[in-house]
Amino acid sequence: MGQWDASQLWLIRKASPGNRTPLAMAASSGRVDPGAPLLGECPPVMAGPLRRVGRAQSIDCVVGSLGGAAAIASRWSTRRQENNPLRPRETSATAPKPVNAETAIDAGRTAMAGREPLVSVVLPTYNRADRLRTAIENVLGQTYGSMELIVVDDGSTDCTRAVVAEVHDARVRYLWQPNGKLPRALNTGFRAANGRYLTWTSDDNYYHPTALQRMAAFLEENRDVGFVYTDYNLVNEITGERRVVRVEPPEHLRFVNRVGACFLYRRAVYETVGDYDPEAFLAEDYDYWIRVSKRFRMEPLHEVLYDFYIHPKSLTAQYEAEVRRCRLQVALRNAERAGTKATCHYRLARIELGDSPSAARRHAMGALRWQPWRLKAWGVLALSCLPRRLRS
Repeated sequence: MGQWDASQLWLIRKASPGNRTPLAMAASSGRVDPGAPLLGECPPVMAGPLRRVGRAQSIDCVVGSLGGAAAIASRWSTRRQENNPLRPRETSATAPKPVNAETAIDAGRTAMAGREPLVSVVLPTYNRADRLRTAIENVLGQTYGSMELIVVDDGSTDCTRAVVAEVHDARVRYLWQPNGKLPRALNTGFRAANGRYLTWTSDDNYYHPTALQRMAAFLEENRDVGFVYTDYNLVNEITGERRVVRVEPPEHLRFVNRVGACFLYRRAVYETVGDYDPEAFLAEDYDYWIRVSKRFRMEPLHEVLYDFYIHPKSLTAQYEAEVRRCRLQVALRNAERAGTKATCHYRLARIELGDSPSAARRHAMGALRWQPWRLKAWGVLALSCLPRRLRS
């Protein structure tokens, strides 16, 4: 019979009699080949009888399965390390150190980023350096780990470039273009986007921390939905007053934008619907939603995940009447029903009545073309023919 070497005998002696594995007991009884692999050296599959050196007699102990062999090797290897006199003991110097909450969250985001589909967020900006840093930090503070932020500078003349340069985050990209207004800035950003899911936000509005995570999860769970949008807070920056705006089903897009400013959609939507319309400035989002609704399923997610701010420098406040006019023109251009066309013409006639009686007259006649019985349209038509002092 072959001889056991010193290391093998030491391992056998270190195992207490009550805790010896079947392999150790077999070795100590001389029923295993001392040249056979032990512990971590065990082959992946141990099948067939083990034989003593120089003898034809097979041993009684046979390893019956891969699982059993792996369990034996794991337990014996652990016990070997615990009893190893050379193994360093854990001290206060080598004990795990506490990790602060922010570090743990960042580590969690990094781990999740490897599993989550990439979300591309486009952030167009124009001469808003005073607000831009907060907007960038808001997007980067999302709990969703796998994302990229594309800041599109629409020809700013302030220190926008310097503000972005101060942000040291690999997820941020900066693009500059000559001033072309919001729709063209959006198109520049999305052409550079790599994400499976796409969205954009404004430099004066803010996501709630879990916004991207909740919307991406919704799209992952509902593969037949192409576009998801959420409820939001409408905040008056001057008074601090806020109210919750509950978004409505896409069927209500016929007359007004009911989608809001917090949304996420699949890359297939962008590839099918195409760019934002440069001619639809101030209503580019509404125009896009209508076009999406004709090709993809849109679903509201009734969770408040966004704050939309109203302040004197916002586009909504600066161009309130023009925004209403542009949205009605978009609704009219996309209208398919006679009633919808008549309503859009009538509302446009009322908006134009004060400043452009000829435009008011044209829209009033458009409303009557589709619904001759609409009495209010006849009234607007009559007023448009009067002198300004009588119209007031």
